[in-house]
Amino acid sequence: MAKKDNIIMSLDEIKKFNKDIQKRCEDYNNLNDLSSFSKEKIQKCINKYCLPEFPRYENDIVYTKENTLDILDNLNLENITDNQGEKGIIIKRANLRAFPTNKHLYDNQKLQKFDTIQESELLVNTPVVAIHESKDKAWAFVISPFYMGWIEKENMAYASTKDWNYFINNQNFITITDKSYLCKEISLDMSVTLPLIKINRNEYEVALPTKDLNNMVTISKVTIPKNIANIGFLEYTYENLLCQAFKYKGSKYSWGGLDESVDCSSFVGNVYRCFGFYFPRNTSSQKISIGTSLSVQNKTLEEKRQIIENNVPCLLFRPGHVMLYIGRYNNKNCIIHASGQSLSVVISEVDTSILSTLDRIIIVK
Repeated sequence: MAKKDNIIMSLDEIKKFNKDIQKRCEDYNNLNDLSSFSKEKIQKCINKYCLPEFPRYENDIVYTKENTLDILDNLNLENITDNQGEKGIIIKRANLRAFPTNKHLYDNQKLQKFDTIQESELLVNTPVVAIHESKDKAWAFVISPFYMGWIEKENMAYASTKDWNYFINNQNFITITDKSYLCKEISLDMSVTLPLIKINRNEYEVALPTKDLNNMVTISKVTIPKNIANIGFLEYTYENLLCQAFKYKGSKYSWGGLDESVDCSSFVGNVYRCFGFYFPRNTSSQKISIGTSLSVQNKTLEEKRQIIENNVPCLLFRPGHVMLYIGRYNNKNCIIHASGQSLSVVISEVDTSILSTLDRIIIVK
């Protein structure tokens, strides 16, 4: 087991680690290299999403193909044009949707936690490039570092290259280390970074991105208590990793981070981002592009157990799900994960049911 306060990887090693992820991950978008978008490319990006099979449900509403035609119309496909794309910055946590709509198309009428339109969430100060807008002009189709989709335009501000670099590439910043912090009615989630302006006695003065009357990004100076943030990234130690993960214990689960929640891959991503890691958003991408990846599909239960016990901490994958193995907890081998079954972030024993479904183990060091 790793010693609790030993640095597992330095920041320089983590930066190199991230570059390796970017090379291996097909979902990675280098926003600095995105210079122009043809009509055909934009159409391809938008049309990668298809409406699900019907019926779908939202509260007592039953959705059919016929009463969701407005969703397709709002794609505004007939008005797509070649463009350069516009740099933007997320100023309020935004739902990233497969279609420009706030209708929730749940797959189950009784358990409405899996909205098939929800793709992901974008946290404050995430960079994006906007390449198209909806017919009602309320939505923008954006490309983020690991995902693309529709967000409500009210949640983003456009940015010049200079302002983009100030917020996104600033080397003097703080990282939010609480699960979330409400600042001027804006939810700052764990791992959000903000440019540091000044250090006061008990707080940091930082630049919060907001927008002016022309929808361009501007600075709102705010203060963040020192006890919920860190200058730069946290040191990547076993102790710090557990501390950050346990802050989510009991938090609600929802697919794609809907309703200010986390799902399994965003939970892992937010925790590791506190140390400077930038993971792909989905488990399917995480399991093939992060770190040292060990296939255990054909291993016995005992072989799997030995591998994970010898590699604390590590990420455990089974189809469609990722878990953080934390080692011994209350005298049991345990994981912490955002569980779709429990609908919350829980600590679970690594029992036979978990071991039998494991197909990959990833070592982040």
